[in-house]
Amino acid sequence: MKRLSTLLLLISLRSFAQDATIFKPDSIRRVIEAVQITSSLKVEGLLNDPEWKKTKPSPGFIQIEPYQGKNPNHQTDVRVLYNKQFLYLGIVLRDSLGKKAIRATDFKRDFNYMQHDLVNLSFDGFNDRRNAMAFATNPYGVQRDFLSFDDIYYDFDWDGLWRVRTARSDSGWVAEIAIPWQTLRYP
Repeated sequence: MKRLSTLLLLISLRSFAQDATIFKPDSIRRVIEAVQITSSLKVEGLLNDPEWKKTKPSPGFIQIEPYQGKNPNHQTDVRVLYNKQFLYLGIVLRDSLGKKAIRATDFKRDFNYMQHDLVNLSFDGFNDRRNAMAFATNPYGVQRDFLSFDDIYYDFDWDGLWRVRTARSDSGWVAEIAIPWQTLRYP
């Protein structure tokens, strides 16, 4: 079963250009609360640090692929922490078939996203709804990242500095991500 979990985080982004007549943006703005912490987390893909218990799970998401605007077949929870150095994301991707359903064809950086289960995060650091930094990982912690410009041009050669670790289980997989604030390049 092909499962593509895509998250649009923080601000409505369009790192993959969408025709508004085909995929009209949801009128309900979903908000994920980020919790400030003073400690640094060890990124290991388990979400067992006590700081993760301080967070609330994200609101429900909708599908982009394969059925735009529909409820997802499997639930995804996103939790967000931050400190002075990093933005931390804890993502739990559920699948009733667990490890048996995972699809990942290779382990090279900047993998082909059409051949992998993945979670994709896009950040519009300048809040212009035209440019974004995108970070994706598959269930084995392989990284894919790129820059999006003017909503139609992409720099796939860009390799941002960030860490990710994942863990797979009988109920799906987990990704723990740490992105340095310098990588996000906020003004």
